[in-house]
Amino acid sequence: MERYVIKGIPTAQGRPRFFRRGKFVGVYDPDKSAQGKNNTRAQLVNQAPVYYEEGPLALILYFLFPRPKSHYTKKGLRPNAPIFHCSRPDLDNLTKNFMDAATGILWKDDSLVSRKKTTKKYTSEEPGIEVRIYRICTEPLIIGPAPLQGQSDPPD
Repeated sequence: MERYVIKGIPTAQGRPRFFRRGKFVGVYDPDKSAQGKNNTRAQLVNQAPVYYEEGPLALILYFLFPRPKSHYTKKGLRPNAPIFHCSRPDLDNLTKNFMDAATGILWKDDSLVSRKKTTKKYTSEEPGIEVRIYRICTEPLIIGPAPLQGQSDPPD
């Protein structure tokens, strides 16, 4: 298992922007998305990551957001303060931005990721992204006796 931490407020992948020059139509990332990707790339490179050329890989992402002031009282954190971040940005767009930024640094292509678990949470500490990458074992793991002929393995 490899573990990486990206500091800073997580950035979502924005909608692509289009421009026209004569008959040519081009597409580019919005500035905020591009800056978020560049920040993620720079921090990943500084952590000397393991590069995966083949999969399958499992990815766990924790997007950690700063708590708003309304979550606190004079005595500290409110007892009913939420744990999970349930507002914008969208979890899918956060994941897309990270996976695009990590391509070429953590893996050859983000299609190598076969299993993914993502979570958006509030933190009282430093915001950022916590990343864990596992290589999925492709050999069959046999625990106990093999199933009898005609029986199948239980579903995941």
